[in-house]
Amino acid sequence: MATMADAISLMIALVFTRDLYQRLISPQVSEKIPGRVGRILCFIISVIALIFALNSPGMIVDIILNLSWPRVLVLLSPLLGALFWKRANIAGALGSPILGLIAVLATTYIWDTPLNIYQSIWASLLAL
Repeated sequence: MATMADAISLMIALVFTRDLYQRLISPQVSEKIPGRVGRILCFIISVIALIFALNSPGMIVDIILNLSWPRVLVLLSPLLGALFWKRANIAGALGSPILGLIAVLATTYIWDTPLNIYQSIWASLLAL
């Protein structure tokens, strides 16, 4: 089990370091700095994984459900539009999830459950 967690944290750190840091943030950097960045990221990822592992499974399930349902309903509108609406286009397919994400963030952090309606309902209505 620990070997799997080590491999996953190393993989995430390597992907961030090679693909994002060296290509986008600092392409002309020497080999020492990405190694340091990778080790720091691996440590941070391991600490976050430890925090999640020490919490009860009910909390992890609640986090997954709270994060996944708004996304499912936000992506439902562009999917149905692409399948059944003849005038669907790329701008609508890209704009719909963006507006839905704005609605989820606004009803989660700015105005908590307006009119006692769940965030994903607002997101799906705005994504239409």
